[in-house]
Amino acid sequence: MSFIKKTTVKLSLITMMALTPSMVMGASGSGFMEGSSESTSAMLETPTFEGQIARINIGINLIRLNTDILERMPISADAQWVDKIILPFTSKIRRATLKSKAMREDAYYSTVTLTNHILGRRAISISPLTARLFYEASVIYKNSTNGYNDFHIPDMNVFPDISDMKTYITFKDDAKVAVIDVEAKTGLFPNVVDATISLLPEDLVENIQDARKEMQNAKDEFNSKVSEVGSLEAWLDDDKNDKNPQKEEKSKLLDEAKDAKDNLKKVFEEKSDIYFELLESGAEAIASNFDDSKIPLAQKLKKLLDAIDNNAMGAISMFTSATAGLTRGMGALKNDMKAIATAQSLSNLVGNQKKFLAQRYKRIMVGALMAIPNISIGSYMAISQSNEIGKYQDIVNKILEGAEAEKDVKTESVKDK
Repeated sequence: MSFIKKTTVKLSLITMMALTPSMVMGASGSGFMEGSSESTSAMLETPTFEGQIARINIGINLIRLNTDILERMPISADAQWVDKIILPFTSKIRRATLKSKAMREDAYYSTVTLTNHILGRRAISISPLTARLFYEASVIYKNSTNGYNDFHIPDMNVFPDISDMKTYITFKDDAKVAVIDVEAKTGLFPNVVDATISLLPEDLVENIQDARKEMQNAKDEFNSKVSEVGSLEAWLDDDKNDKNPQKEEKSKLLDEAKDAKDNLKKVFEEKSDIYFELLESGAEAIASNFDDSKIPLAQKLKKLLDAIDNNAMGAISMFTSATAGLTRGMGALKNDMKAIATAQSLSNLVGNQKKFLAQRYKRIMVGALMAIPNISIGSYMAISQSNEIGKYQDIVNKILEGAEAEKDVKTESVKDK
């Protein structure tokens, strides 16, 4: 399997993206409970290389979904879509999700039973995190399950592109993909981040919003340079470019890009620190500037932020499980490829199964090239996301603590009378 060689691409990008102790400690971690179910699923299954590629992409899709929930979904204290997201994931919801058009038309999940049967393996069980990804997507995006027959949820089979870091945190643009229309009886905020910041004392909000914009701009510049470094290193590592006359020039450009990347990283970290410090000081200021009119919104945001964090930490569990499974699954790769070829020749294929099997074969080839970088970058993105969510959770919790304190004061007052 010569194409697997490229999984050893010498990307300094990965070293740069290495998880620092502060980032790991900063991640809020409330998502580990459900995330542990992925580790259980991984231990019970027969490990396959293809299964780990699918697992890596599910992790990246959880990050992408979180980005849209945080930055694109309008929200109010009475937003009904939030109530659907935070519903306990019952067996009824799970069954409905597995029968949805999106899962029936997923190239891997709609045909893996065929290849497992050919290989004499037991059928895989869709993990809770995978099912929840498709369910949450069906809630926030227009699709046939919520009355928008001309739309669909994002394509969950699009690999990220190392030449564009945004592809690790956002879905591919598609005219047929859009978030649902949201109505509200109370104040409607453009997204979850703005809604959370609005809970802070009013005199702090403008400065914090400005700090977030500066952080985001610095992040975009840094990610752009990271993409450039990744692209140059991948080009230089490609055997077909060994004798290319541009190789020396590309090496010089890489050195320059690395230096620029390091400088931009420092700027991004500085802007992030400023933003997070302002959020922390704002959260602490809530107690002395308590506004009980903000309680309903805080209550709405509480469980939603927990659910988003569950996705981020669940993504990390996907990457962790995939890391452990890649080596174990390598030995079965030849048999997996043969099983796909055998399945393609079956006469009882229905619908698009033949096309899906061809897609699976191609995805193994392509996915293998970037499996290791995708795990590293995906883990970095997920922990960064959870770290940011943790700051928003702190703000919401301060409001709810204030509400509880106010309730206790009223209770004591009634007792005194």
